[in-house]
Amino acid sequence: MPLGYVGFDLFLCLLAMDWCFIFGLPGSLLLLIVLLFVFGRRGRQTGWIFGLALILSLTFFTFPRPPGTEVSGVVEEVQTYRFFVKDGRARYAFEGEFPDLKEGDRVHITYHALEMETPSNDSDFNEKHYLLGKGVGIKGEVETLQVTGHQWSLKEWFTSRLANSGVRDASEYLLLGAKSESLSETIGTFQTLAVLHLFTISGTHLSLLEKISKQIFSFFFSPRVSRYLILLLMTLYALILKGNLAAWRAYWMFLFQFLPIKRWNTLDRLGLTGIIMLCMNPYVIFHLSFVFAMSLYFALIIFKHDRRSELFLFLFSLMIQAYFQYEVNPLGMLFSWILAPIVDLLFPIFLLNALTGLWFDGLCVFLWQILENGLAFLARFSFTIVTGQPSIWLFLLYYATLLGWGYARTFRRLHWPYGLAFVGACLLIYLSPLLRPYGEVTMIDVGQGDSFLISLPYQKANILIDTGGSLYTDVATKTLIPYLKSRGIRHLDAVLISHDDFDHSGALESLQANYPVEAVYTSFETLELGGLVIRNLNHYPADDNNDTSQVLSFWLGGYHYLMMGDASIAIESELIKEYPELKCDVLKVSHHGSNTGSSADFLAQIQPQIGLVSVARHNLYGHPHEEVMSRLNAYGIRTYLTSENGMVHLYFKDDQTWLKTAKKG
Repeated sequence: MPLGYVGFDLFLCLLAMDWCFIFGLPGSLLLLIVLLFVFGRRGRQTGWIFGLALILSLTFFTFPRPPGTEVSGVVEEVQTYRFFVKDGRARYAFEGEFPDLKEGDRVHITYHALEMETPSNDSDFNEKHYLLGKGVGIKGEVETLQVTGHQWSLKEWFTSRLANSGVRDASEYLLLGAKSESLSETIGTFQTLAVLHLFTISGTHLSLLEKISKQIFSFFFSPRVSRYLILLLMTLYALILKGNLAAWRAYWMFLFQFLPIKRWNTLDRLGLTGIIMLCMNPYVIFHLSFVFAMSLYFALIIFKHDRRSELFLFLFSLMIQAYFQYEVNPLGMLFSWILAPIVDLLFPIFLLNALTGLWFDGLCVFLWQILENGLAFLARFSFTIVTGQPSIWLFLLYYATLLGWGYARTFRRLHWPYGLAFVGACLLIYLSPLLRPYGEVTMIDVGQGDSFLISLPYQKANILIDTGGSLYTDVATKTLIPYLKSRGIRHLDAVLISHDDFDHSGALESLQANYPVEAVYTSFETLELGGLVIRNLNHYPADDNNDTSQVLSFWLGGYHYLMMGDASIAIESELIKEYPELKCDVLKVSHHGSNTGSSADFLAQIQPQIGLVSVARHNLYGHPHEEVMSRLNAYGIRTYLTSENGMVHLYFKDDQTWLKTAKKG
């Protein structure tokens, strides 16, 4: 008698319980939904399933322990600006460049603890979730580091086989999942074509290894001996891959299949695999590989009897892409269909090349060059559809209609109404950014610079005021475009440049090259877009470049906004002379809070309620200056800084406005 999905139900309860511990109330709501689902299937059995999940969660869930000042352990991973050390069960992440450090080095480190960063912009990389997902409990900065020895590993032996390969980086990526700077462009093309999953180490590669080894061993050994040799080979490969979650998911599934327990169905094996991974690291739910690996294998189980299972798997993955990447590639399935056989060819040849001491290195170089040329050709036909980040309700609607459609097809029921419902859900997701009845004025954290987004209700107009700019990173591709995509903004109607300073306009060229921009305005008197009227109040002659800043005035949500650019006290004096009745509700504080602006006379006249300061933490200019902040406080102005509060949203609908920050300052 089968377990009847008890293992899977237990996994759902444990997953929801971890969410409850981590997220509080939202996690509690998920736990309640899961319990209702399990109760509907199990009735009284729900009690012991819930109790067992609670015991497992309380036993294995660990909150990050208090940091110390020193640690001795083994280096597990070395990245460009960070490395990871394991000390017993604890895992540490240390910042800094240590070019001579290698995986396997035994080290003794003294350090001081650093706070794990939370996103400063809504669409930014979440360092805290990333580190917790990798099992890191403490982040620190190295004070002293001493290498005390070295610990040999299977991975080190394997990589040594590739030391002189002409495709070393490609081999390490295909066989071990190791990324290098030389492959950044190629990996970017994988992402563009939505085929990254084919080339990233995953369950597919372990399944391919199992298939190849089974064919080879069957020639020389009995079926029983072959099975044990395959298990040994799979175990060794999983140990080499270490922290690769998708590969370990596949390994545990294989191991449960290998064990002679006929009562375990596939869904139970998946559930038990998830339970093991959650017990090893409850924060693994933050790891995208865990989400992809578990959800796509679940979809494979659900749709395996449908003759169009590949289509349903592709559709199942689309929403995950939309949620995390804010866009989807509709041709991803076609590209996967074209490239999947190539991966099936490359993997065994590259593996054989490594194991034989580079006997086939010339062939590997030739095949990799063909692949890169083929990718460049396919990229010409690739395009993406910006969806924005769907709300949780649209997320659930998408999967409810997709699963309903698949269920109806599987059981040969009238399925076209379910298919129409799914198409309707897709259309609603695409149109949802255009159906938002509220708008926003958002101060984007671009470091030491300015960038503000105005998006009107129903996206009647999308306007960017300044782009920011940095010498060290591409602000447009790293910050601006991801946020625009997350909001479902598919083009900008206008970019307004306050003045020609790099920290205000430095990212403009990259923005125009990588995103649709209808028009750029560097000077105007009055501009009307989507019913919004923006006036430039600064028409005074000036010798200083900062004093050429456009001073923008507009009304939204019952609030009057005044954007000062980098204008100085001289321009402020001219403004209060020409406009003695000038008031505002929201002031974009001049020049990042510098004492060259925001005079007492100016603040006394305009009487803003809210002050916005776009400034980098620990900047070299000492912005915002202390006397300016004291002055703003003295006039009762609620001031928000990107250095403390991160991105600041002022949402509005009709004559109502409400404020939200990315961080609690």
